[in-house]
Amino acid sequence: MAKRKRNSKATRYRNRVTLASAVLAIIVLCVLITVNGTLRFPFLPTWDSLYSAVGLHTSTPPEGTLRVTVLDVGNADCILLQSGEKTALIDAGENNDEDEVLTALKSAGVTKLDYVIATHADADHIGGMDTVIRNIPIETFLMSFMPEGHTPTTRTYERMLEAMVDCEVIPTEAEHGAVYPFGEATITILSGLSDYTDTNDQSVVCLVSHGEMDFLFTGDAGKEVEREILDAVPALDVEVLKVGHHGSSTSSDGNFIRSVSPDIALITCGYGNSYNHPHSVTLQTLKRNAVEVYRSDLNGEIVLTSDGTTVTVKTEKE
Repeated sequence: MAKRKRNSKATRYRNRVTLASAVLAIIVLCVLITVNGTLRFPFLPTWDSLYSAVGLHTSTPPEGTLRVTVLDVGNADCILLQSGEKTALIDAGENNDEDEVLTALKSAGVTKLDYVIATHADADHIGGMDTVIRNIPIETFLMSFMPEGHTPTTRTYERMLEAMVDCEVIPTEAEHGAVYPFGEATITILSGLSDYTDTNDQSVVCLVSHGEMDFLFTGDAGKEVEREILDAVPALDVEVLKVGHHGSSTSSDGNFIRSVSPDIALITCGYGNSYNHPHSVTLQTLKRNAVEVYRSDLNGEIVLTSDGTTVTVKTEKE
């Protein structure tokens, strides 16, 4: 979490791959395999190797790497982390996203989840969680603390609790400073410093560290939580930031962005959403701090791969 000298963006981030170029690359590879029915190579590549060559899903990331996949689920959050054979899921989209989330997990080869983090109880973060719980075994389920009298009563939240009871998933409180091993990475909980009654500010904020690369996931935490975290961890410095609350002006305080100084910002938002996420003030703050921005409404699914010293970003579309 301490500050470090960084490599230039030119060496740290490679070109994005669009869906169209990915399809073209697969076609070219297939054409190269045979010409007039004659084998051009002494081996036939597998579909996994073809997909890997163009940056699409493979069941597990290469050994020693961390893969972060930001699913395109509209104005909602669902992020899959893979570190070797270890898997973690941060949120599960909206209520109508459950099938898409489950399909994405299965296509990524996920047969169990070592960690699930339900950042907070809003439907755009836990809408598909009950389906995930009922279909994929979960080792550790992390949730934020909710003050007495402020437990949500929504049907979405109740369905998640019912699924946890039915599948014997016992929640673990996300406590500030708790560190969880995650393959060659670690997950550190940074929230949990105070009791908040607002669901957004109850968000679990976690730092995923892989070698020299740090990824900060903030849920919908607002500016007060951001300030509190900086007070507790003043040397916090990251390479990748999942921008709070879909780019809303309620998050991404200017001092917070300057302090954590991300090189890449990820914004989860739906195309033409009624909230006008991301807000212009947030985009201006990121621009002033020379942060490279990726948005699910414009870029579709976003896949980041860390080898511990660099991060590669590939997107579904421009």
